Amino acid sequence: MQLINVVLLAILFGLGSAPFFALPFSFFLGGVVASFAALFLVKKYCLVKSLLCFSFCAFLANVCYPTLFHYSQNIDFLAGITTKVAWQGDIRNVEYRADGRCSLDVGLQQVEIPKTDFELSDSIGVRLYVQDCANHPFLPGERIALASRFRKPRLFGTPGEFHWPRYLLSQNTYLMSWVKNSGQIKLVQPAEVRPSNYLIDLKYRVAGFLGQHFSASKTMLLRALILGEGKVISSDVRSILGHTGISHLFAISGLHVGLVGFFLYVCFLRLWKKWPELSFYQPPQRVLPVLIAPFLLGFLIFTGGAIATQRAFWLALLVALMLMCRIHINRLQLIASVATLFLLSNPLLLWNASWQLSFLGTAGILYFAPALCHISSNKFFGYFLQLLGVSVIAFVATLPAVIANFHTFAPFGILVNVVAVPLVTLLALPVGMLGVVCFSFFPVIAIGCFWLSGLVLEMTVAFCRWFNNFELLSGKFLFLSRPQLLAVCLVLCALILLMQWQKKKLRYLAVVFIFVALLVWPLNESRPTGPAITLISVGQGDAILLQSGQGKAVLVDGGGLYSDTFDVGERLVAPALGVLGVDSLEAVILTHDHPDHRKGLPFVLANFPVKSFYASQSRIDLHPSLAKTLQAKSIPLVNPPVGWSTLQFGDTLIKIFRQRDLGLSENDASLVLKWELGSAGNVLLTGDLESRGVVNLLAESPGQVAILKLPHHGSRFSNIEQLVDMTKPEICMVSSGYNNRYRLPAQSVVDNLKNRHIHLLRTDHDGTVRARWEEGTWIAESWVNGLFR
Repeated sequence: MQLINVVLLAILFGLGSAPFFALPFSFFLGGVVASFAALFLVKKYCLVKSLLCFSFCAFLANVCYPTLFHYSQNIDFLAGITTKVAWQGDIRNVEYRADGRCSLDVGLQQVEIPKTDFELSDSIGVRLYVQDCANHPFLPGERIALASRFRKPRLFGTPGEFHWPRYLLSQNTYLMSWVKNSGQIKLVQPAEVRPSNYLIDLKYRVAGFLGQHFSASKTMLLRALILGEGKVISSDVRSILGHTGISHLFAISGLHVGLVGFFLYVCFLRLWKKWPELSFYQPPQRVLPVLIAPFLLGFLIFTGGAIATQRAFWLALLVALMLMCRIHINRLQLIASVATLFLLSNPLLLWNASWQLSFLGTAGILYFAPALCHISSNKFFGYFLQLLGVSVIAFVATLPAVIANFHTFAPFGILVNVVAVPLVTLLALPVGMLGVVCFSFFPVIAIGCFWLSGLVLEMTVAFCRWFNNFELLSGKFLFLSRPQLLAVCLVLCALILLMQWQKKKLRYLAVVFIFVALLVWPLNESRPTGPAITLISVGQGDAILLQSGQGKAVLVDGGGLYSDTFDVGERLVAPALGVLGVDSLEAVILTHDHPDHRKGLPFVLANFPVKSFYASQSRIDLHPSLAKTLQAKSIPLVNPPVGWSTLQFGDTLIKIFRQRDLGLSENDASLVLKWELGSAGNVLLTGDLESRGVVNLLAESPGQVAILKLPHHGSRFSNIEQLVDMTKPEICMVSSGYNNRYRLPAQSVVDNLKNRHIHLLRTDHDGTVRARWEEGTWIAESWVNGLFR
């Protein structure tokens, strides 16, 4: 095996294992000792060298990972200030989003904190979110001044959630801040005059030009394709593109760099042939790739420098230099070398979805390039067969990364790609880029180019929308556990090995991979073997999962933030269900129709098989988002009768209590659940009951319980002391947001439980928490570093 492959695999192993556990020093030391011992015993020691190199690099990568999350004292100090502070910084990057929002990556340069002698020792990266920035086109290089609060990025602590702090750290961003509109930001110093800023200024002038002359729908598609502003695409269009498998066409990627390079090469080659004497000096195949490189760098700057375009640029530059120097290198070794260099410069890129998709897709296509070149000798049909082959290979190669990052599965998107790729890459993109070239000198021609490019893009989206209307053909959300994801990777590796059918050993290895995949699929270290109650950390809200231990599950509430830009169901609850091994739900129960309990449920109902939905409201009185989803998925709505009713849950019972008292607030009218577990005791879930609701519940004599979910996030107005006196729980659980403005759970409640020696599990401090029954006792756990501990 080539050395670069060993190094790459070692880095992947070391970094991939680091979030779950740190490799002991004995692993590294044992590998070194064993390698040196074998060095003297084995004559052919190529394998030994590989083992030694692997051990060393894997250990270093594993040890390096925790150091990447180091926050300096300055960062901790700024994040701890609870009031707004005046500060200045230099804009590094700008991302415009839908609905006029934008985010600025700013290098913090100066902070004014009264009554302190605080000084910045170095620049600190800040992600600044501007709710309305339509009136001010920010440019990289500008120095801005404003007053705002700083916060460190943090995780909810939920299984399967996107690791937001790690993503920001991969971009050298340590703090976050928010302002309502661009009017709160003052320009202190304009950007310096340099070629890169000219390209960026051109980009934003083109964006403004598009907004003035075309409709909003056409403008957002053009900005995504030509300017690299994929986040301006609306959520509904983004969903359609994702479910038909062509999102990659509307995000500037290596494909776009390759096409720009190809068109430039064709143009330069025509000019080269006009002077035949140049070919006597150097053949064009060696010179032109180097001449094209500066133009590709300009395209990289113009479109924002995404990870995929960086990969394509450096790959193209290395190829150009090797062609000029007449150096031959295996294509797979080349992509492995570039991937290794990226990881050495920034290890956190390993978890960047763009990095994963870019390198996996490219590696798959390069691996099967010889086979693709011999698909068909017919030029017309051969092109489409090759395009279909490339689409299939790219789909298979990137499938694990797509499922892991986006939880989508769109196998029939391959057919859409066969139609969309030629339209977008051979027509919309070159015509749109021609419009950019003509923009400054021939605006009339530019308008025509942009109009034609936008028309093609709108036709492509219309085709995708029509295709997505077919239930059997549209893509699906797919939430897998980690063992299931590993099984998918093993099966795909087996398919790749089986394509080398002439090699007998590879066939045997493929069979082994498939056998291991079948063994791994049903395994799940996070699925409880007995009854368990899990409070999924969703911020200031409730989302409670009950698992019977026999594979059955019930979801009580679904959380929900008051922001409309973050779907708790899609981003937190559904991934958690997947990691915890839940693929269907016996029931979903809504205790009461408040946003922090309801907003995450529509997505779960739409994407998981659900047998029944329980709520105290009729279908007419339910929130429209719930009513619409229940009707679309034909999920029966059950309105529990007043008093106690029963829901069969495996071999246990869930009793549902609906208040008899009329005229109650929505909180006090919350459904109450008592899960009866026999020898394990009872579990009592109290929704958002306040004082009056708790009094009514106590009048029903709920009896003693083993676990109590505190009412109303631990509010001091919910008669919790009286409730605890009557139920005598072993463990109390509460769901609340980190540093929430309501200061819940109340400190008096926390102190009272501590004095009673009752274990309190709380999501604001511990993230997702779970209590499971095992070997005659309840075990309290919290989600830490990817495992319940």
